[in-house]
Amino acid sequence: MSIFPKPSIDRARTPPPHNHVFSLYTFSNSLQVIIIIYTFPPKQRDGFTHTMTSQIPTSVPYAWPHDASLSPRTTALLIIDMQRDFLSIGGYLDSQGYSVTRFQSLIPVLVSLLSAFRCANFPIYHTREGHAPHLATVSSRELHRSSVNGAPIGSHGPLGKLLVRGQRGHDIIAELQPLSDEPIIDKPGRGAFTNTDLDLALRMRGIRNLVVCGVTADACVSSTVREASDRGYDVLVVEDGVESVSDELKKWSLEALKVEGGLFGVTGNYEAVKEAVESWMGKTTTNGMNGDKANGKESYDSRWYYEKKKGSDG
Repeated sequence: MSIFPKPSIDRARTPPPHNHVFSLYTFSNSLQVIIIIYTFPPKQRDGFTHTMTSQIPTSVPYAWPHDASLSPRTTALLIIDMQRDFLSIGGYLDSQGYSVTRFQSLIPVLVSLLSAFRCANFPIYHTREGHAPHLATVSSRELHRSSVNGAPIGSHGPLGKLLVRGQRGHDIIAELQPLSDEPIIDKPGRGAFTNTDLDLALRMRGIRNLVVCGVTADACVSSTVREASDRGYDVLVVEDGVESVSDELKKWSLEALKVEGGLFGVTGNYEAVKEAVESWMGKTTTNGMNGDKANGKESYDSRWYYEKKKGSDG
């Protein structure tokens, strides 16, 4: 028995629990949320819901990147060797007797792709193949091979010494000129990772996914993709953004990359890549880009060039 008296409760002054009121309040709030979502759907652009794409489902043989990590913080564009020696009359390939028309057809596609990556603030890297003027990086075998094929490395041509740094032929074509914050990787051979600091540059920025395009599919593109795969990068090759001296060589070069479920990487078409990248436009403003690039100012001329070229071709 308690020594303290039990407190009395005046039930007339104590209101009953208002469970029904709480339930109505909760239901009312939920209904308001539903109405708001229905009334104000996600922002739309060009008639489509504007959501960021983290994976390209149409790439072959698997949806890329495999871990759905596509973003400006993890993914970069790597443009291989779009330089005069490979695309201009009087350059290295032309001097060997190959038609450069096939390679020039890539320019509008790559200009538009580059514009999209710039506008969405994705990191961009360019490569050039060439040797120092003293040719100390040219092996005797490489010099012999190029001589047998009719255009010895270092010999004089209309664009200067073939495949030599500092010569006009070594420059990247005007339509794809890099901006000041787009690194240029000068390489002495086919692969962009061998005897360069490309791997270090990519890892310093946290890049693990690469979109690769340029020339040629069977040589520098293929070599670079294989090197990237060995270093753990997830690679997508833009199938209509690369070229070779023949259709057959291009076809089998791309097929070889996809063996065994994508041993070296995947392929995807230009439109799918461009659409995925453009979904990030306006979503990031801090990626080490300059003001003009972040606002899309620098890439406007590139996009205008592509649309003008496409119109004149059609």
